[in-house]
Amino acid sequence: MITRVQRPLFRAALLVVSATGLAHAEGPGIRAGDLVIHPDAFVQGAFDNNVFFDDTGEEPESSSLMRAGVGVGLENRSPNKLSLQAGAGLSYRHYFESGEEFSARNTIDRANLNATVGFLPRSPITVEVHEDGNFRDNPAFDDTEFGFRMLDNSLGVDLRFRPGDNPDSRPFELRLGYRWQSVNFIGDDAEELNTSVGEKDAHHLRFLTSWRFLPKTALLAEVGWTSLSYDKQLDVAVAGAGGQTSSVRTNRDAQPFFVLAGVKGLVTRHISTTLKAGYKNTFNAEGTSFSNLIATAELTYAIEPALRASLGYNRDGRDTAFANFYTLNQVYGSVDFYFLGRFSVGGRVGFDHYAYSDDAGGVDRQGDSRTDPVLRGNVYAGFNPRDWMTVKLDVASQQNMSEFESGVAINAEGDGLDPVAYSRQLVMLELQVNY
Repeated sequence: MITRVQRPLFRAALLVVSATGLAHAEGPGIRAGDLVIHPDAFVQGAFDNNVFFDDTGEEPESSSLMRAGVGVGLENRSPNKLSLQAGAGLSYRHYFESGEEFSARNTIDRANLNATVGFLPRSPITVEVHEDGNFRDNPAFDDTEFGFRMLDNSLGVDLRFRPGDNPDSRPFELRLGYRWQSVNFIGDDAEELNTSVGEKDAHHLRFLTSWRFLPKTALLAEVGWTSLSYDKQLDVAVAGAGGQTSSVRTNRDAQPFFVLAGVKGLVTRHISTTLKAGYKNTFNAEGTSFSNLIATAELTYAIEPALRASLGYNRDGRDTAFANFYTLNQVYGSVDFYFLGRFSVGGRVGFDHYAYSDDAGGVDRQGDSRTDPVLRGNVYAGFNPRDWMTVKLDVASQQNMSEFESGVAINAEGDGLDPVAYSRQLVMLELQVNY
């Protein structure tokens, strides 16, 4: 049965993230031989009016908070036989509201280690090794000391073929890539919150080809296949005789396959576009599978360096620990103005529609079908007092308007059901340096 404390797993993708068009400045870096090192740091002061994503029927728990982090990036300046790009970061979060449920979340909340090593990067045949490791700690929903700590790591290799003598003007590329991905929820909280049902291993194979038939426009084609295995089966409540319920263990393993084709590049001097469309089937081991159109479309208008505006749409079918899959339809728009060399203002608005399959591993989840319509947006103002320093004020909002209630009613009045809908606003002032 999907209980109240399991919600962090299902809403993780809905966290309010301050996404703005203000590009963080980058300084000259510190040179050490062939390497260029870019140290960075940030500090944020914020107010969150709904820390635990309390539903609309509750009084939300709010708090002011501080986040601070450090990081480093490095790359080599002469990538002839070997290219290197790497980065690492760590941040700490502190809530100022009293209470054990807040103080328990005063901890390291983000960490990452990412690297790409390329062998013979300027030759027609290049081998790249990729590592992408990310850790995050998010508060659990409700007044509890528990949180969920997710470690998502991907390791793999790409083989690239780009024929031609000039590495800067090769119009054709073939790329074959493999990634092994492992998602784990660590700590004792994982069992208490049942987030461990989201742990999975996946093997991703991708084939990509691109042909630049104009100086700044290319045709694209991509084929992908994944072998996806969830480590633990999900317990789904099933109503029986006399109103009694029982749990059935379900298998959400799948082997998603997709094919995409499209075009990316300039239409005019100021207008660029990305258009891709294709087909995807998740081929779930048991129960229904997503089998439908997927697409990406984005139109951007830019007057460099003063203005950039974009409109976009995404459609995809993705795996989820809650069901066999969910269908995502996403519409968004953004605008950014840059003026006087060091100032910027802008914002973003988007609407995401999550429609979950009615079954998990072939077992009906009971009750109404779950759809989560989510409206999100933010506005910001930024200032770059130095080339390597950014000051930004950001106001973000997110509204989940879902009518779904998790769990199974324990009596005729419907007690025991838990609304998914919530409202959350975040106001943040940030100082970031990247030398």
